[in-house]
Amino acid sequence: MSNLTSVIPHPNPPPMPATLPPSSRPISERVRRRARAPWRQRLRDTEHGVRQGMRGDSTFSVHFFIGTVVAAAAFVLDFAIIEWAVLILSFTIVRSAEMFHQLLTTLGDQEGRLLSARSQEALRIGTAAVMVTLAGSLTVAGLLFARRLFALWAE
Repeated sequence: MSNLTSVIPHPNPPPMPATLPPSSRPISERVRRRARAPWRQRLRDTEHGVRQGMRGDSTFSVHFFIGTVVAAAAFVLDFAIIEWAVLILSFTIVRSAEMFHQLLTTLGDQEGRLLSARSQEALRIGTAAVMVTLAGSLTVAGLLFARRLFALWAE
């Protein structure tokens, strides 16, 4: 019988308090998050930016594929450490320029379909900067590979 009495509701329930006691407040109200350290927040923003940069533009896939092919060729040709450093630096610079171009495009999209003449110029300059960076990196990679290939043929 005692089990039945615990299930039956009390005829006069106690009145509800105007505010909930601190322990019964939602977790989001109880736990106040400390502000992240500036260096940690910057790392978090960097991670999110890289993720958005990789997902936001299809050229990343093209750069990644070409970078993989170039790295495999450099491995086969037995590049020295300095040649690897120059190759990786070239790839990084191209990817950074692409991300800056993505930034300009995103800002242009915020302005709407009708971009001002100055905004269109800025977007064209950004596109040109990417192409100049890409041409420079291709030249550097070409010189590195040509040096190695000529050394192989000279033997």
